[in-house]
Order: sequence, then C-alpha cells, then structure tokens
Amino acid sequence: MSKRSPEFFDLIEAYLDNKLDPKTKDDFERKMVIDTKFREEVEKHRLLHGVFKDTDSLEFREKLIKIENGVQEAVSKKRKPSFFNWKIAATVLTIVSLTTLFIFQNFEKDQTLFEKYFTLYPVEDVVRSSKESNLKKAMEEYSSGNYSRAILEFEKLVTEMPNSFELKMYLGNSYLKNGESDKALGEFRSLVNTSNYGEIAKWYMALSYLKTNENDKSISLLKEIIAYDGIYKEDAKNLHKDLLKMSNP
Repeated sequence: MSKRSPEFFDLIEAYLDNKLDPKTKDDFERKMVIDTKFREEVEKHRLLHGVFKDTDSLEFREKLIKIENGVQEAVSKKRKPSFFNWKIAATVLTIVSLTTLFIFQNFEKDQTLFEKYFTLYPVEDVVRSSKESNLKKAMEEYSSGNYSRAILEFEKLVTEMPNSFELKMYLGNSYLKNGESDKALGEFRSLVNTSNYGEIAKWYMALSYLKTNENDKSISLLKEIIAYDGIYKEDAKNLHKDLLKMSNP
C-alpha cells in the first residue's frame, strides 16, 4: 500500500470527489483491485467522506461548535474555578460521547456489509472493435455512475460481442449497482469457469447474494474463494467472518 502521507490522503479525497484525470483514475481503480489494504483505506475514507458531507452531520457539527463556544465563555468568566473546571470537563466528555455515538450510528446506518465490501469493477481498456464509439459511450456512462444508461449500451455490446468477458463484467456491475441483482448474477455466473475472470466473478456473485440476503449462498462462494487463495482471499475471509458473526451474534 502507498505510504501514508498528506499527498496520499489528498489523492483519495480527489478520487472520492471525482476530480482525478482519466488516466490517474484508471490507475487508482486498478490498484484498488490488486491491493486489498489500499482498497480498505479508500473505503474508510469513503465512509468518513460521506458522514461529514451529510446534512445531518453538518447540523451536528454546528451544535458541537455552540457547545464549544459555551465552554470558552465559561473559561473566560473564571467564576468558581472548581465548579467551572468540573463543568468544562463534563462538557468535553459530552462532546466526545456525542461525537462517538453519532459516527457509530451513521456507520451502522450507512455501512451495510455490501457497501463495506463492494468496490466497482475498475475502468480499463477493453477490446477494440468497429463499435468503438458505442463502447466509449458505455464506459463514460459507467464511469459517471449512470448505470441505467450504461446497461443499455453494454447490453447491445454484449449481444454483438458475446465472447467479450470484460464487457459482461461491466454489465454485471452495472446491474448490481442498479439494484438488479438477479441479472447481475446471470452475467457473473457466465464467467465463473473462465480462466481470467473466474475468481472475480465468484466474488461479485457472493456480493450479489449478499445484496439479496441469500447469505448461505454467499458463504458457500466465499469458502471457494478462500480455498482458491487468489487476490480476493483476504476480503473473502473478512466477509465470511462478518457473516458468521451476523448469523451467530
């Protein structure tokens, strides 16, 4: 994983704000696929990024500022030192407790297991063809998060190029992000026995079953991924552990 530095965190923030140039973004997303620790770091930032941009979060922070201003006012008056020292300590403790509770509640609300482990299949160079303009349009919609439009374009391309496994991977991810888990499963299932996409397809199938609350099927696939000992082994082990905890709290 890249060395932790201000530049490293700035790069992640730029990615989350969709401010990276296309090549840097492609390199960034490719690294997330092959580097588990890097992907985990990005997801941690994504969570905090969302929490502190949320309207409720901003209102909460404003309330904390008012509390802090009250503390400063108490200090400046310097009446009954022992009483105000106790009051300041209690207020600080309240701020810490409220902050922890607030972040924890947002984590529980926003961070489902699917959201915790899902990372969109990254944009890469795909097979060039006479339909390159259509391919470019599909990738632009996919990169922009317009999954309904991306689906329309990828469906056409997959029909024209049924042996393009990477296009099926993009179509499956688009279905999954669009809430069409059954269709996503169909695309991923067709890739399970391919040499280059088998493990990736099983990982996304496990996430698809997670999305539809078919945890037993997800666990079964995760065991296969762990046994395969590939790039998704650690993610599969962690998700498997989380699912077992959910089943046996």
